[in-house]
Amino acid sequence: MLNIVLCGGAGKRLWPLSAGDTPKQFIKFGKEESLYIKTIRRNMPLCDKTSVLTNQKYSDQVDKQLTAAKLSADIILESSCKGTASSIIIACLMYPETIILATPSDHEINNDEAYQDSVKRARDFAEKGSVVVFGIESEKPEDRFGYIQADSENVIAFHEKPDSETALKYMSDGYLINSGILCFNSDVMLCELIKYLPDQVAIARKVIENIRSGRATHRLCGRFMGEMTTYSIDSSVLEKSDKLKCVKGIKGWRDVGTYESIYEHRSPKVNANLSLNIGESFGCADFVDSEGCMVLNREQDVVVCGLDDVVVVEYGGKILIAKKGTDIEKALKKLDG
Repeated sequence: MLNIVLCGGAGKRLWPLSAGDTPKQFIKFGKEESLYIKTIRRNMPLCDKTSVLTNQKYSDQVDKQLTAAKLSADIILESSCKGTASSIIIACLMYPETIILATPSDHEINNDEAYQDSVKRARDFAEKGSVVVFGIESEKPEDRFGYIQADSENVIAFHEKPDSETALKYMSDGYLINSGILCFNSDVMLCELIKYLPDQVAIARKVIENIRSGRATHRLCGRFMGEMTTYSIDSSVLEKSDKLKCVKGIKGWRDVGTYESIYEHRSPKVNANLSLNIGESFGCADFVDSEGCMVLNREQDVVVCGLDDVVVVEYGGKILIAKKGTDIEKALKKLDG
């Protein structure tokens, strides 16, 4: 089985940590490894080979962290981000007759045994010709994710990101969070892609025909890549396919997409104050008359005084101060404007 690590996202909701050439999957807290490297390590016991699909502007980060971790992988470089559908098309064309486990690079999963059991069940389905999605049993109503409505392993429907009230209903009805992890036979998936996105597959063939390959790095043709249209694999293919199966059972899963999710995942208890260093940093943090606050800093000392439920981030010469749960992307639009 081949692990395709999808590593092209920007993660704007974690500004200023996730910005420019260092999106969230490459961030390291203290001496921990990044989510990107953790993803590769998590799947090594299950997969014979790893291939990282990323944007060419992240190539240095991808290679540097692989080398530091003493890991090896093929690296496929896209000239532009064209969504999950194009990534899956490229993977299927490059690796025919292969069982592929496609995994986002920005997830935290803290139960390896449950994860491995789920992937093995998914691989069994994939070997029999199914395209497998992974559903997560939600611990609380989540409006940041799409949902899967399933009857045992059979997928009934996909549902878009809900509002808060609908998310509560989805949770009570037993709907599963769509993790974005997929397992499939590349030839089976390619047939589905040809059925629903024939024009995109045709362009992708030109991309592959004009690929520039080194020892372990494959640079996709920017000219033809630019002709591809951005599609989500969920809405363009999976929602229409009759080959779907759903596997659940992954425990300890987190999509590290917001500062609130980082706090929830790492805080030792409710309303505790949390301090996290970024990389090999030397900034300190202190809290006075404050509860439920989080500081992420690299160089500068930070003191939070008389505030509750506040996030303070100091990184790369930029500072964010926000209430937990704030939509940071709205603020970024003002900065960009």
